[in-house]
Amino acid sequence: MIKRGRKIRVRFGRGNTRTRRSSADSRIYSSKYYKSWRKKVFKRDLWQCQLCGKREYIQAHHIYPKSKFPKLIFVIPNGITLCGPATDKKTCHGKVTGKELDFAKILSEFTKTKDQAWLEIARHVLKIKQNVK
Repeated sequence: MIKRGRKIRVRFGRGNTRTRRSSADSRIYSSKYYKSWRKKVFKRDLWQCQLCGKREYIQAHHIYPKSKFPKLIFVIPNGITLCGPATDKKTCHGKVTGKELDFAKILSEFTKTKDQAWLEIARHVLKIKQNVK
């Protein structure tokens, strides 16, 4: 098991700081276990965002945060496919990031059962409209 590190603040010039991943985080994201986990989550979710249905800019998201639940990092049911970067609050990934524990039960029940009722609860709470094509 790869241990997860902390984010490091790096100073660039006068007053310019940037956060970057620690070497432990980089080892997780570059490991064959993470890449396999990510691919299996995408395949299970049919390569589309599970909240809005978009197929562009998808990312595998951990339902239970890696920092609080390190033993669940590579467990498939702990993953869900969401669209957009976590830093953009307009995307599904951005709306869920930071609120994982609030939505953990809803998202984990949906990924287990694929019951549309759980999905509707998540969409309603996060105020997400389904992408209809």
